[in-house]
Amino acid sequence: MTAAKGKRVLFAVTSPYGVSRSALDKATRLASALNAELELFYRAFDSDVIHPQGTAPHHTTGNIEAYVERRREILSALAEELRATGLRTSAHVAWNTRSDEGILAEVSRWQPDFLVIEAFPRSPDDGVLSYQTHHKLMQACPCPLLLVRNALPYPSHPRVLAAVDPMHSHAKTPELDQAIVSAASVVADALAGDLHLFHARVPWAEISNQLHGPSWIPDIVKDENQVRYEHLVAALVTELAKGHNVPDLRSHLVDGDVRDCLPAFTRAESIDIVAIGILSRSFLQRLMIGDTARSLLGDLECDVLIVKQPGFHAEP
Repeated sequence: MTAAKGKRVLFAVTSPYGVSRSALDKATRLASALNAELELFYRAFDSDVIHPQGTAPHHTTGNIEAYVERRREILSALAEELRATGLRTSAHVAWNTRSDEGILAEVSRWQPDFLVIEAFPRSPDDGVLSYQTHHKLMQACPCPLLLVRNALPYPSHPRVLAAVDPMHSHAKTPELDQAIVSAASVVADALAGDLHLFHARVPWAEISNQLHGPSWIPDIVKDENQVRYEHLVAALVTELAKGHNVPDLRSHLVDGDVRDCLPAFTRAESIDIVAIGILSRSFLQRLMIGDTARSLLGDLECDVLIVKQPGFHAEP
């Protein structure tokens, strides 16, 4: 009989400037709280190793194996430092020309419960390529993905917010909401934090226009429909909150566009981590929702936990 796999957290280095200590500290705290094994992963690549441009020794005599080994030594020393604290830690380095493909290959190989990456720029030049890597991981990573958006350490009792959509707009499913709250709950419990629930309810005027167009409807009918709609959304949010033992005071329902409401709410309420869901979509669908994802990632200052629907498998 094969022994059951314990929990695993994968910390992947994505910045060309090396390991971010602030991001690693968050991954370390999560792994320790989950009693999980932590793997440090570095996707190694340097075009100069393949196409030397100068005469320096590391250009003329270097090769892929030597380059990977040097990075492995650096990462292994860091893993040894963490093992000294009692945390089960390993290090792995793999050569890959693309950062996102290398990380996804390691996720497939190691099967972590959470992937943690740094997702804030450390220089003006650390932008486009990092965003492309993060966006691809958001689309294709099968396990929950924690994007570390700032260098601030978590407080002793962080606030974790599950952003849900019980009306299932954009073809989202009830299973995705359950997965979002479940993943957020695991993180909140592990970090001794507070779990909150959030939904940005689409205003009735927008819903009514979508359903009926510009045609005139008697005021009393509009009022009845609006009350029915608002009560339905509130009831669905309440049901979801109760199903995950979220107290009423931590269940938040606001009216407006999620792209505006969610970033504003996280700032006003000092949220440390917000969990959001992303569905597997076709290429054209991904183009359609790209602006929403880009807007949220650009405006959210807290860490972001990306969750996929149950049974998600990345497209080949």
